[in-house]
Parts: sequence; structure tokens; C-alpha cells
Amino acid sequence: MFLVPEVLRTGRERSLMVCLAWHVHRRLHIREVQNVRKEILSTDGDVIILGPDGEPLGNPGQRPAEGERITDPDVRRNGLTDAPVPA
Repeated sequence: MFLVPEVLRTGRERSLMVCLAWHVHRRLHIREVQNVRKEILSTDGDVIILGPDGEPLGNPGQRPAEGERITDPDVRRNGLTDAPVPA
């Protein structure tokens, strides 16, 4: 990640928070998700994994190791935030 060196160089504690939307982390191989978490946590930053409703999850959940594409536009949109989406 290109941000990590900059955060390490100029950042303060908890100066970086990365939120991985449902459709983003679900398409990644589980090792990629683990690598992102490890790299961000090494900066004393936070990684928030979001569920399909935009709510934070504790972990990526049960999933195929290789990842899966989420193509439904409603699922993709709702996974970005837990704020109500206007109809």
C-alpha cells in the first residue's frame, strides 16, 4: 500500500483508518485481506471490515478463500454505509 510509508513517516497514533466495503473485501483472496490488516495495523491504524449492510464486522466472515465478486448494484451500494439509502 502506498499510504503506509507516508503514515509511518508523518503520522500520529491512529492517524489512518481504512474501511473495506463488503464488495471490496469479498472479491479479495483471504490472504490479501489479512495482509491489508497486518500492514495497516503496523502503522497503529485501524481496519474496519464492513458487512453487506454497511455495519462493521469483527472479521471477514465465512467466505471462499479465493474471494467472490459481488455484482448486485443494490448490495454494493448498501455495503458502503449503514446510513439509510433513499428509495
